[in-house]
Amino acid sequence: MESRKEKEALFHDIKGKDFLNMTEEEYQKKYPSAKFYSVTNASEIYVDKVISKLKGKKVLDYCCGKGKLSVKMARMGAEVVGIDISEESINAAVLAAKEANMSERCNFIIGDAEKTPFEDESFDAIVFSGVLHHLDLENAFKELARLVKKNGMILGIEALAHNPVFMWYRRKTPELRTEWEINHILTVSNIEMGLKYFDRLTIRYFHLLVLLAVPFRKTCVFKALRALLNGIDAIILSLPGIQRLAWQGIFIYRKKK
Repeated sequence: MESRKEKEALFHDIKGKDFLNMTEEEYQKKYPSAKFYSVTNASEIYVDKVISKLKGKKVLDYCCGKGKLSVKMARMGAEVVGIDISEESINAAVLAAKEANMSERCNFIIGDAEKTPFEDESFDAIVFSGVLHHLDLENAFKELARLVKKNGMILGIEALAHNPVFMWYRRKTPELRTEWEINHILTVSNIEMGLKYFDRLTIRYFHLLVLLAVPFRKTCVFKALRALLNGIDAIILSLPGIQRLAWQGIFIYRKKK
């Protein structure tokens, strides 16, 4: 019987191979959830501001996938190491760095994120996106705390489990994710578990009504509609009673001194 990690590696090997071999149209047809990322510009702007401060720093892209964040950080001047359990994802990341002329600033390895080969306090910062719901949280937090330097930063970008509509969609499309993943989408309480290892946590919430713009992404009104709904989201997702209904939470931990 395949273990959780073997299933995760196989699923992402298939997805990584598809990414390399399919056209964008073919890939989005097989993985239709990719269309939702057409409305994530607000969170991307926020993330860019955070990672722009990592110039000259040694950064771990934790479960780097196809290397999108790795390449972006390398372009901003960071020295990036990416680790992922999927060989095909690493192949895609290596190609992405090569195509961006960032190979000298990016080093990718295949490995288990819950038990990495790196020395203690190897990194000034660690970033990850859509990762923790694939992992055992306790093991992941222990490893993250071990790897980051004192006063270092952990930046996480994760889907949230509080919105019943989003969870309904996830359960109706089981082919787009692993069994472990669907049952471990993060709650805010899960994120707060990290305070066992880190002494500061800030969370920002992104993307709720802006998802209504997704069906219009190929029309001339898309950018204006997305901007309008982003503006509304910025207001309503600042309200404690509503913010947890967001699609994504972006959070920053600071390492205990």
